[in-house]
Amino acid sequence: MKRKPFLLLMVFFVIAGFFYVRYANKPRDFNVLLITVDALRQDHLGCYGYKVDTSPNIDKFAKDGVLFKQAISQASFTASSFPSIMTSTYPDTHKVREWGDSLDSSLLTLAQALKNMNYYGGVICAHNFFISLLGLERGFDTLNTGIDLSAGEITKQAVLWLERNKSKRFFLWLHYFDPHEPYDPPAHIKKEMNIGSRKRNDREVPILKNDPEDRDIRGGLGGISSYAIVEGRKDMGYYISLYDGEIRYADEQIGVLLNKLKDLKLYGRTLIIITADHGESMGEHDLFFTHGVFLYDPLLKVPLIIGGPSIPKGKVVTQQVQLIDIMPTVLSFLKIKARSGMEGSSLLPLIFNKNSNNHKYAFSEVSGNLKSIRTSDWKLIYDSGADKYELYNLKTDPAEKNNLAGKEKGKFKFLKERLEKWSNRSKPNAMLLRKQIKDQEKDRLRGLGYLQ
Repeated sequence: MKRKPFLLLMVFFVIAGFFYVRYANKPRDFNVLLITVDALRQDHLGCYGYKVDTSPNIDKFAKDGVLFKQAISQASFTASSFPSIMTSTYPDTHKVREWGDSLDSSLLTLAQALKNMNYYGGVICAHNFFISLLGLERGFDTLNTGIDLSAGEITKQAVLWLERNKSKRFFLWLHYFDPHEPYDPPAHIKKEMNIGSRKRNDREVPILKNDPEDRDIRGGLGGISSYAIVEGRKDMGYYISLYDGEIRYADEQIGVLLNKLKDLKLYGRTLIIITADHGESMGEHDLFFTHGVFLYDPLLKVPLIIGGPSIPKGKVVTQQVQLIDIMPTVLSFLKIKARSGMEGSSLLPLIFNKNSNNHKYAFSEVSGNLKSIRTSDWKLIYDSGADKYELYNLKTDPAEKNNLAGKEKGKFKFLKERLEKWSNRSKPNAMLLRKQIKDQEKDRLRGLGYLQ
């Protein structure tokens, strides 16, 4: 008789163990929505202190989630930034540095990791060939067929996609392109923001050309993407207001999308991330209305806002983070254990007020020649082509105008050693793959200023 309670206890533990093994590693039953906005500067959003009303919906979402004040992109160029976000690896690991480079299949993408856990994946990108050209279609069940889609068209497709797949556990990635040059917001946005009357006479656009053969004059000393230029207008304020109008249009459509999530009863069951692939230069270092040339903060400092179930509301994180932290954050939040190889770190400790020493340094790259290491207070940039270093104190010189490489020798040596150590670190053995770019794709890339 005494053995009966013992046997019952053993049966209980066997049953409990069975359910633990079966469900302990099961992902949390939440959806994932990733929204990226091309060329979106952090400091042109209201929630980051901008005084122009460009982002009422994103600002509202920021109050419903966690805002990261210092989020750093790993590249100032879409072709490198997308793979970094999707694989949590640096450009010198995934080796995608230009259009035509394609992601090695040995690197696991976020979409694949979620697909392995039975997530239904969809991607809607303003230029869908971006995804396939970079080898990022792996793990997605659907890829939109549009080219040069406006924010309104992307949101329309996203709403239909959500309505069709609302009963599934999904991962949806949307990429809005509107703040990318040329800046030409819809008529109703121009009217709402009174674009055209805003002037700033303290500075004029130095180059004013519309010749297609001379439309991209970017170079090592700066320049201008004349694709964004309107004949006869030289005042900087006009072009900045057009750029702000494009942000306002993307924000409007993001608001429509978030409201649709609420209507479908999905908002409270979805982890939502809003960020950008890189920023945009508005004359800093004599680079106007473009990106992908330098590694200064206007091109690397991007918005990052995360909201969703159990995520604190209205929290602001001042510690520096990186875009390669997005993938491990999503997997950690969903309690999905991914294979090793990610170079970023989960942001959940920072979100939930736990100590984390994984975000002290941020590393970025463009074209393989320029690399940077950044702390919250300092940045060191190395140009291997010219064998030149630039060191900036970001607290006293946020515009990065005063190169201290020859003066702050202690800080220079410290960051130089860490940049070299990072450059020589052990990396996953990814290969550089090249895809043949079709003539039609070349024409499209050329039209966007990516090819000469």
